[in-house]
Amino acid sequence: MRFACFASRSCPRAALALFVHSYRDVDRASGRTYRWPMSSRPLRSLTRSRTRPLGPVVVLGCLVSLGCTEAADIPDVPDLETLRQEYNAPTAGLDGADVRRVLDTFPALERLARALRAADPLIDSVDDARDAANERSGRGVDLRGALTIDLNCPGQEARPSFDEVSNGNLSIDLAVERGVIKQAFWMTARRCLLRAALGSLAFPVELDGPIAIDLGAPIGLRQAWQRDRTLVSLLGTISIDALTLSDVSARYGPRDFEYLQRTEGGSVVLFVSEDGIGLRDRDATWLCERGDGVCGAR
Repeated sequence: MRFACFASRSCPRAALALFVHSYRDVDRASGRTYRWPMSSRPLRSLTRSRTRPLGPVVVLGCLVSLGCTEAADIPDVPDLETLRQEYNAPTAGLDGADVRRVLDTFPALERLARALRAADPLIDSVDDARDAANERSGRGVDLRGALTIDLNCPGQEARPSFDEVSNGNLSIDLAVERGVIKQAFWMTARRCLLRAALGSLAFPVELDGPIAIDLGAPIGLRQAWQRDRTLVSLLGTISIDALTLSDVSARYGPRDFEYLQRTEGGSVVLFVSEDGIGLRDRDATWLCERGDGVCGAR
């Protein structure tokens, strides 16, 4: 069992003690267990209703209210600003013939887009951590410290099975400062097996190793949040069926997916959108017909 500590607004000594109890909530549909630390303040009922298809194990790290005690350690967060600028301003200039040639060097673009989106429900569990922190803080309390989310992965079969031994797991380490979860965080996958689909074709996905993620905006503990364009940098590997990729990145929102490709002349951004596939270079955006269709600047 992991332990956590919290300080209350009035900072009683008892509130700084380590948690020695946990509340267990079993999702009977998935067979997963949720453990919620119970503070050493007067105990109250900590029942939660679970309606999400994916139910992580949430483990709370050390959070304290500012001004009450020594500052809690805030975990390191990845700095993806340089990578974001590369996506915003690719450096290579191409002509029409080069565009199709570059796209053909990465035919798995659409499958990569679906593979990374298969992990979205796991990333959305940040909401669970935010809700848990809310339950343990009052108005006017600015929490500082760390939140860790441990999740079992659903596997590659049509019916999800949240078995850590068979399907692996992943953890998310969130940094909290002044009552706000920072937008960038580290996620560590340990042979996390997922299932993705492109049209009617389903295919297996495996994530392994550290992953840097930036959700595009910080997350207030007491405010609704909507994910912006997610920037992902995989320092480990992602396996898509028989294809294994390492040290790749992507940026995506609800309607588009981008992949940074480095060429001899600089960098370009390959993309999948509702209109088709294409490429952004230094000077233009090119949209191409699927298959071997022509590409035109727009």
